[in-house]
Amino acid sequence: MGINMPAKTVVFTSMEKFDGDEFRYVSGGEYIQMSGRAGRRGLDDRGITILMATKKLEPENAKAILKGQSDPLYSSFHLGYNMLLNMMRIEDLHPEDIMMHSFHQFQQERLCPELKKVLLQKLTEYKSINIQDENLIKRKEKLKNQKKQIENEIQKIVTKPENIVPFLVPGRLIHIKTNKDDWGWGVLVSFSKQRITAKNKDIFKNKQQNNLDDIIDQT
Repeated sequence: MGINMPAKTVVFTSMEKFDGDEFRYVSGGEYIQMSGRAGRRGLDDRGITILMATKKLEPENAKAILKGQSDPLYSSFHLGYNMLLNMMRIEDLHPEDIMMHSFHQFQQERLCPELKKVLLQKLTEYKSINIQDENLIKRKEKLKNQKKQIENEIQKIVTKPENIVPFLVPGRLIHIKTNKDDWGWGVLVSFSKQRITAKNKDIFKNKQQNNLDDIIDQT
């Protein structure tokens, strides 16, 4: 129940508890926390813990309870807008100071040596990698990128209205493709030009160019 009340004896009337969903065995961390109440500081030389076995218990489950490790602690510190506004009312108080003295920052700094060790290990593995024909692979990748760039330039020229509109006649086979989806081949049923005014000429031209670039892949 979370009551800070040291006692001479702690009694577990059951080895199971209901966690809101189902009954399960008491974890090692819960056993350590509750059994640690046994023994009054300055009054008792030792504390007594009684664990009542209300049902058959497998050895693995018993070891998990009696020899388990305490549950790890993780900081839930979060610097929110409300906290920042409250700190603005206090002089000589900065958010950086609070963050640097928080338990969350302590945990992050404690992980630094281990992370540096992993980083050095990964760098060593990276430097030890030997790729056969590495120069040829680089050249091939460069040529592939150039080929893709040239294809994109050709695509932009082909899909310009002045180049593609003369081919948009009924019965023409077209390949419809968007940025993500490929709709395959189809047959053009009809095509008509839209008359526009000089006022909307530039807007329509840009819109038409974008539509043709996104929809028509090749003719």
